[in-house]
Amino acid sequence: MPRVGDPNHDAAGNMTYDHRLTYVAKGGSVRIWFIKDALGRRITTQEYWRSPMAATRYLYSGQNIVAEYDDNGTRLRYYVYGATYVDERVVMHHEASQKNCVYLTKDLHTVGRAAWMQD
Repeated sequence: MPRVGDPNHDAAGNMTYDHRLTYVAKGGSVRIWFIKDALGRRITTQEYWRSPMAATRYLYSGQNIVAEYDDNGTRLRYYVYGATYVDERVVMHHEASQKNCVYLTKDLHTVGRAAWMQD
């Protein structure tokens, strides 16, 4: 497992990755490990409870996740954002099922529920 706190730097001395990690444990063993970048964005999720271990990689546009990929580079999901607010997530498309999940907002335009669209 990666060590917590051992920052990597480029040739100019800029921090490129700080190993800020968060994990979920059960019975003393790590089940899921979240790896974040220097901006605090989750860039990889490693699931140790699966056999073989599965990892999901996240692609961002600014602060928003726009797609998720597996270790083979296969796109798992992509997200569509609205034009009104910075973090206005509208739809998640699930590649395996080819279905869309629509985010339903409530007061202050926060997500209240999510609904899978029917064919």
